[in-house]
Amino acid sequence: MQVRNELERFIGLEFAGVQWCIRRRYDLKQRIGSGTYGLVVSAVDSMDRFSLVAIKKVDGFFHRKHAYEARQILREVRLMRCLNHPNVITLLDVMIPPLKGTIPQGVAQEIVSPLLSELYLVTELMSTDLRHILSAAHRPGSTFSLRPEQAQYLLYQLICGLQYIGSAGVLHRDLKPSNLLVDLRSCQLRICDFGLARAIPTHKRQTQDQCCSVYEGNFGAGHTNSQATMTEYVVTRCYRAPEILLGNVHYGPGVDIWSVGCILAEMLAPNMGVLFQGTERREMLTHIVGVLGRPSKTELWFISDENASNFMDSLPLLMPQTLKRRISSHCSPSEVAVRSLHLEYHPHPHPRTRSLISSTICWCLIPLLVSTHKMLSFTPS
Repeated sequence: MQVRNELERFIGLEFAGVQWCIRRRYDLKQRIGSGTYGLVVSAVDSMDRFSLVAIKKVDGFFHRKHAYEARQILREVRLMRCLNHPNVITLLDVMIPPLKGTIPQGVAQEIVSPLLSELYLVTELMSTDLRHILSAAHRPGSTFSLRPEQAQYLLYQLICGLQYIGSAGVLHRDLKPSNLLVDLRSCQLRICDFGLARAIPTHKRQTQDQCCSVYEGNFGAGHTNSQATMTEYVVTRCYRAPEILLGNVHYGPGVDIWSVGCILAEMLAPNMGVLFQGTERREMLTHIVGVLGRPSKTELWFISDENASNFMDSLPLLMPQTLKRRISSHCSPSEVAVRSLHLEYHPHPHPRTRSLISSTICWCLIPLLVSTHKMLSFTPS
């Protein structure tokens, strides 16, 4: 019977204090961590040359208090199944345990789960994430450091992955160090966590291209009523672009580019910590204005919220603290590296990822041409 065969592929067990119902091919090994929606563990796949994988268990899939949480999980699965790039995490398997209503007589009840209450996502296993690497480099007395050639290689991979995601018409909307997985041996980087990602409609992408080409003239020429409205409750606050903080709901790929700039600043100067840190949007905007200066009315053409406009007008006209000076107090980055940050107020001039690759390729790739993967490794030989 087909149902019985399907059931025989699954096994019920307790691991890390949690009940699991997974395919028999996976042998759970170690708890890695926990996220918003569940627990993540490492496992060995006996049917794929005993390779190491990561399995995330999502509890209460369709029984969550808020429906948007289930939509985010579904959106993440749908997008990850379509993405295939060396710098984007690969979804290897999706496991939904058999339903209780389909159990044939004589099959153990404990190896099945309630109706759509569990979902398991299997991905490649990576050593760590960029947040832990930066934390180790920032820890007092630590002998670990993020070398310039490693930062260059990580940045290049991040931009390549973002270029691929953007070419597929997707905004990640939550780029931050903890969502960038890194293999310590090869210095390989992969973008993960697409729970807040969203596909951009075709007409939206065309509008973004029009805006980027005409922003030096009539700032409103490319802004049409066809733009899709998107929520402003995305991106971890420290990596949130000014247009989102100011209530713009017609943002585009520039919000991901801003996040890349903030991440690069942390890689250039791990001792500095987060570039813009605040507990709420007004504090965040105050920090941003303190570094970049107060923008002009022309630069803030996209603001439709009168309260947001009045708040920006209330901020003092401070001389901008240049990013080079801010970062140079913690390290000595090259001028090209600082220009690569691309932190600007105007949403449309945020450089698209293709131009971002062009502006950083010399800084990133020339040193890499004389390096080897062994030299880029975080682990001793």
